[in-house]
Amino acid sequence: HPQKRRSIKKVLKSTIIRVLELKQQLIHYNPRANNRFVALDEVLTDLKLNPETVEWKVPRYFLDDKECREEIEDKQHKIDHWLGVFSMSLDPDPLLDKKDPFEVGLTTDQAVAIIQKNERGRMGINRAEMVCTWRKDNFKKEERQKRQAEKGGDQADDLLESQVLAATRIAAHWKRRVDMQRFARMRE
Repeated sequence: HPQKRRSIKKVLKSTIIRVLELKQQLIHYNPRANNRFVALDEVLTDLKLNPETVEWKVPRYFLDDKECREEIEDKQHKIDHWLGVFSMSLDPDPLLDKKDPFEVGLTTDQAVAIIQKNERGRMGINRAEMVCTWRKDNFKKEERQKRQAEKGGDQADDLLESQVLAATRIAAHWKRRVDMQRFARMRE
């Protein structure tokens, strides 16, 4: 429908103009002086988007429009002419590196293999640390037993240790119970 196309074209044109105005304001208030690019790196990483989402694309609607086609071709011809006059390249400069900085260049299988290798290494390190602590504990235990055997009071020391442990547990239990009763009285 021609009327619908005209209405959509007006809305689209005003929206594009507003977006360009906002871009100009962002460039004006850009912390990097005289830089015509808006730094959206942080925003892209916060929103977890690819850099391709910010690329500007001319709507197909404008390119297919009969009224604008002649105007666009005329402007393109003028740009090509002046680029030729000043002996500049007709190819657009790649101002931005469109390569994804997080792309490593690995296949999924290679990435999985690397992760598995690192995980096996981590588990090996943990296992080695565990064995080392186990050996240290065994060594300390053997040394303690040797000292006790030299003293000769092996059974008496074990009995004393068990009595001290039992007394400590009983005291902790009663202290807990007294504290609970005191808090219950405070609540009332």
